[in-house]
Amino acid sequence: MTRYKGRQQAILVSLSLLLPLAVSSESIWAQDRDFKSASFNLPGCRALLGAGKRGLTAAAGYCLGVIDGIVFNVGAICVPSGVSGKDEVGVVLEYIEDRPARQNEKFAELAFEALQEKWPCKQ
Repeated sequence: MTRYKGRQQAILVSLSLLLPLAVSSESIWAQDRDFKSASFNLPGCRALLGAGKRGLTAAAGYCLGVIDGIVFNVGAICVPSGVSGKDEVGVVLEYIEDRPARQNEKFAELAFEALQEKWPCKQ
C-alpha cells in the first residue's frame, strides 16, 4: 500500500508543477489572435534586439526565421555583405512600427516589403 501512495504523491507533485505551464500556454493559444499578423510577431522581433520581454524565444525564432527565409529564398532582395541578422530585424521592425494601420496584415508580407524597399536588387 505504501508503494502506491508514493507513486500517487509523485504524480500529484508532477501535475501541480506542470499545471501552471499548461494553463499559461493554453491562455496564449486560446486568445483570438492571428498568429501570422505583424502585431502578434512584433514582440518576438523586439526581443531579438533586446528591446522586448524576455522569455519570447519561440517568437524571436519565428521572427528571425521568416526574415532569413525571405532573404535567402527571394531573388528580389539583395542584402549587402556585412549586414547582420540583427540589422535585418531592425529594418523590418522599423518598417512595421511606422505603419500601425497595417499591423493586422501578415508579418511575412510586411517583412518582404521592408527588406525589398531597403535592399532591392539592381536590375
